Amino acid sequence: LLAAAQDTDNGQCTIPTRMAPTSSSSSSLSEPYQIGVLAIRGFDSAYAEFNATFSTYLTLTAGRRFDPPISFQLRPLNFISLFDDVKSSPPAVDFIYVNPSAYSCIESEFSAHSLVSQISNRRVGGQSYDLTKFGGVIATLSERDDINTIQDVSGKIVAAASISGLGSGQMQFRELEKAGMSYINAPRQLVFTSNQGKVVNG
Repeated sequence: LLAAAQDTDNGQCTIPTRMAPTSSSSSSLSEPYQIGVLAIRGFDSAYAEFNATFSTYLTLTAGRRFDPPISFQLRPLNFISLFDDVKSSPPAVDFIYVNPSAYSCIESEFSAHSLVSQISNRRVGGQSYDLTKFGGVIATLSERDDINTIQDVSGKIVAAASISGLGSGQMQFRELEKAGMSYINAPRQLVFTSNQGKVVNG
């Protein structure tokens, strides 16, 4: 979900945080607009997956619609720096690309404005499908025959990306709550990694 971060002054929001250059600007190229991307699998992975879209493509297409042209730069963020960069004054990012859960927090706390939502698409068996649901999993090693049901999470060490992570945190916490368990008290230890890859790799 791509959104614009906003400055707030006495409850009044301005979009965007800074204006695109006009033809009277003295510089031929302004400072790049920063697009904060939630790097759920680490910064290197975020660059590999999104830099061509948010830096190269936007600069060569949308950027050239302005006179003088503007440019965009990807800024990878983890679950902590995401909120710090949005709430800094002025914000360190002009746009953010995050999951719906993190966006709802930023929208309510910092008056972000949604620009566009993403529809994910997958090809399976030669067929193309638009995804209509968001999911997460609770996984364990195959040799752990003592963990078979959600109740078996009790007393174990559990890893999640973040308390604000949707697919690696909140969805699993919800299932624990539905089973009458506390995601804080039921596990022996709850570890937040800020990286889904680190969760999978233990």
